[in-house]
Parts: sequence; structure tokens; C-alpha cells
Amino acid sequence: LTVTLCATGSEAFERIVAAKNAPTGSPHCIDLLITDHKMPGLDGMDLTQKLRQAGCTLPVILVSSSPSVFRDHPAVPELRAILQKPVLRHDLVRQLQLLSNPQATETPEVPRPQRLPAIASHGRRMRILCAEDNRTNRLVFSKMVQDLAIDLSFAEDGRAAVRSEELDITN
Repeated sequence: LTVTLCATGSEAFERIVAAKNAPTGSPHCIDLLITDHKMPGLDGMDLTQKLRQAGCTLPVILVSSSPSVFRDHPAVPELRAILQKPVLRHDLVRQLQLLSNPQATETPEVPRPQRLPAIASHGRRMRILCAEDNRTNRLVFSKMVQDLAIDLSFAEDGRAAVRSEELDITN
């Protein structure tokens, strides 16, 4: 992939319109737009509508922390996908796979990394110290790793984590 970063929706619009007639494979050709929902000035939904009005047909993937707010937005049918932030790698890969094989009718299986055993080399459960100050994030992380055979503990911040490790360095 060749990635072109734009600081604003307006800059993205200008680059995409300028590249609209570039031959496929040329360095100026843009095949996909991945845009954030909330951007200053021209947001992702308005950018999509403006691109369609300019005759640009490239697929658009919108990234949003609140995808449910778009139910009735007129630009929704113009989007290839709306991905929830934080974007999971396998969701993005799945969308890229579907774009590279337009005849695919089913979502292809994306190989997921196998879980590594949570047993340390000396036979005890792996101990993980996570520095996180937000209770909700601690709860979410705990749920994400609950099926692993680990001993999980939390520190309120990085300094507390370092102090905790200094106290427990001999174990």
C-alpha cells in the first residue's frame, strides 16, 4: 500500500479530485479513502458527499467512535464501510480483502493470530501489570484477557507501575 496523508478533509478532496483521472497504477492514482468522521471543517460524511458530487467514485471507509449517529445521513449509501474506533486490525484487513476481490459475496475468513500460551518458561502463570488510570479501560481490558491463564494486576499510572515492579523485582 502507498499511503497519502492529508491534514484536512479539504486537502483530501483536492488531492482526490486532482488524481481522479490518473491512470491505475500511476503514483497519483488514489484507490481508496479512509477518513475520520469528525474532522475540522469538512468532516468525513461531507467529504464523501462532496467527492460524489465531483464525480469521484473511489470507495470510502469511514472511521468513527460513534457509528450509530449515521443511520439517517444521506451519505451512508456512498460508504464502503463504517468502522468503529479503535479500528480492529482484522476489520480493516477484511474490508481491504473485499475491495481487492469485488466478486466476493461472503466475508473472507481473516486469519487471526493464535493465542500464545500464558505460561512462563518456568511453569508458572504469566503475571501482567497494566498501567491504566481509567476504570472503564481496566474493565474492558480485563474482559478481553479473561480467558487467558494470567495473573493480571493494574497500576493507576506509569509511576505506580514502576514502583510496583521495583518492590516485586525478586519474584
